[in-house]
Amino acid sequence: MKVQVQEGDTVEERQVLVILSAMKMEHTISAPYAGKISRIHYAEGDVVQGGAVLVEMAIKRKDNLKCK
Repeated sequence: MKVQVQEGDTVEERQVLVILSAMKMEHTISAPYAGKISRIHYAEGDVVQGGAVLVEMAIKRKDNLKCK
């Protein structure tokens, strides 16, 4: 696993967050929305099981309204 961001980073929609290697292929995991990285659950080089939560992020709403 290659981590491309750090906790606290602000990211844009579709920005690459993590690159996973499996069976000699690389798979990129991108941000579904713009937001801020709140937690990274694994370090670079860690082995990750399928279905694991890799990154948590707080999303930035496009309409600029505050979420309650």
